[in-house]
Amino acid sequence: MKRLLIDYALKKPLAALMDDERLVEMFPMSGVTRTGEIYAGIIKNVLPRQSLFIDIGLEKNAFLDLSDARERRLFADGKLCALPGQALTVQVLKDPRDGKGALVTSQISCAGARLVLTGSPGGVSVSRRVTDPDEHAQLKKIGESVLPGGFSLIMRTVCAGKGEEEIKRELESLIKLYGDILERARYAAPPCAVYAEDPAGRVLKDLAAEGIERIIVNGAPDPRKLRQTACDMGFGGAAFEIYAGGMPLFDAYGVSRQAEKALMTKVWLNCGGWITVERTEACVVIDVNTGKYTAGKGREKAALKVNLEAAAEAARQLRLRNLSGIIIIDFIDLREEEDKQTLCGRFREELAKDRISASMVGMTELHLMQVTRKKAGLSLAELLSV
Repeated sequence: MKRLLIDYALKKPLAALMDDERLVEMFPMSGVTRTGEIYAGIIKNVLPRQSLFIDIGLEKNAFLDLSDARERRLFADGKLCALPGQALTVQVLKDPRDGKGALVTSQISCAGARLVLTGSPGGVSVSRRVTDPDEHAQLKKIGESVLPGGFSLIMRTVCAGKGEEEIKRELESLIKLYGDILERARYAAPPCAVYAEDPAGRVLKDLAAEGIERIIVNGAPDPRKLRQTACDMGFGGAAFEIYAGGMPLFDAYGVSRQAEKALMTKVWLNCGGWITVERTEACVVIDVNTGKYTAGKGREKAALKVNLEAAAEAARQLRLRNLSGIIIIDFIDLREEEDKQTLCGRFREELAKDRISASMVGMTELHLMQVTRKKAGLSLAELLSV
């Protein structure tokens, strides 16, 4: 059973996704990220064909990359003006970090539980995780029939099995929200924020495809509002429960203990081997060790068993710790080509469970597995230190 635990009683409210008794991922329930926020800004500097620096009211000016073909087209067509002192509405793509300002875009988008609407023409696209070709074609047909001109639409995985009316209702609410945001920006005095998504709505939206059966909440300021948000995001079938236990919620469900372990370097495997997870400035390095596993079935079979278990645990740790960028995994060397293919296949299956885009690039000549994972929010270490 998948549960979502939300604890507002903490100094910094957090949510935790559990799969049976195992911690899968943790999320901030307060404003530690500005991703998705929309600002009325003022253009400060223009580097032709390269970038804009925009004052959005934060400590550092935001950065808009003009090398992006879609951005460049908007400015080249005269739909947007890139002059110092000009007002410009932008949305945050990446938080300010390492002394740099936020990365922003002029293409404003609004996301719901099933759909993402962008205010520039681009047609309809369906999530690649909808693998049934008939379902994929049907969703695309529905999207094209309900999408008005001047917009583009992304249909998330959770659209699968939904009817046209349900999709149309959410689309209409997103179009209304988009219009309201532009209206606020039009009459705002820049630089200032014009829209910030409710953290609870963001978390629930991101987890809409996880199949959550229970939502357990502790210390919510407005439980009724939170329940309604959950229903709006497609969690109407999940049991909603107010926690009434005597000990802290995260202690009662083992979240605190597992989160603490996830900050350690060494992670034991059930077979007696272990992996070490180390984050460096350049990349994340994971090393696999056979440890106590001496099954007596030969070196190759023992190595394959440890590697397969390590592949599942490594993929889990990437999601749990929210590690991103370049990841190098030093699996135990395998001699047989068939065993190598078995390992690669298992690892791809495990990476596919991650809601964040992660891909296996392949093996190097030194038998090091290369992986990339998209940056999304704070790492677990950063989240817990905040």
